[in-house]
Amino acid sequence: MNEFENEKKIIASLVTKKLKNLLKQEAKILKQINACDQWEAIKHEADLLKFNFSSIKKGMIQIEIIDWITDQPRRLLLDPMKSAEEQLKIRYKKAKKLQAGKEPWRKQLTRVLEEKATFENLLNREFDSIEDILKLKESLFLHAKVEKESLPKPSKCYREFISTTGQRLWVGKNAKGNDELTFKLANGRDFWLHVKGFSGSHVILRSDKEIEKPDPESLQDALQLALYYSTARKAGEAEICLTKRKFVSKLSAKPGAVQISKQLHFWIRLDQERLKTIKQI
Repeated sequence: MNEFENEKKIIASLVTKKLKNLLKQEAKILKQINACDQWEAIKHEADLLKFNFSSIKKGMIQIEIIDWITDQPRRLLLDPMKSAEEQLKIRYKKAKKLQAGKEPWRKQLTRVLEEKATFENLLNREFDSIEDILKLKESLFLHAKVEKESLPKPSKCYREFISTTGQRLWVGKNAKGNDELTFKLANGRDFWLHVKGFSGSHVILRSDKEIEKPDPESLQDALQLALYYSTARKAGEAEICLTKRKFVSKLSAKPGAVQISKQLHFWIRLDQERLKTIKQI
């Protein structure tokens, strides 16, 4: 095979690879647009619940109502842990977010479709010389490099702080982040904290060596972070569990759910002054 034909094959391979990526992007965007199209249905659910507000009680898992659009009975699922006001707020917020997100996704789809058409045309392009092929090849490699460099850097699954005595403290950002922080990033000798009886962040107090207890100041900082980054923050106080990471294991496939085989407990009140002294990186 001569150089001309060989370079044509390389171009075809690069273009085909790019088209596959664009097709994946297109499918993902269409899925998001379809999800955004549900905003009116979700808002309608919220309106129905609002009309039946007095019938919703905390602890209910569903409610039977009449849908005024269809004039037919309808069953709506409820979160038994949330009040009627919270049920409405969640649905209205979700509907508003989906409605606002539709146009940006459409713009992304337009860009992807235009780019896809450009690369589809390249597959059928005729080349007059090896120079034309090499010029396009260089352009494609440059395009791929710029695209890669423009991609957003993945954010950490945790917030990082420095205690008043210089120890590193990691605080999970969400349930998925808690899992990654606890079971992929933390060492067995690290100290692990979590508020008891409430949802919240896993807190890791890093330890360079195997020690029985953390220093008192770092421990107090870690306890404050565990309370602050939890739903117990509104109450201003709660019980915090402390253990070594090696005593924590997965409870189920649900993100953030764990079981602890050995632990200590501390009753902590929120200390805004101490929280201000903890340095976030």
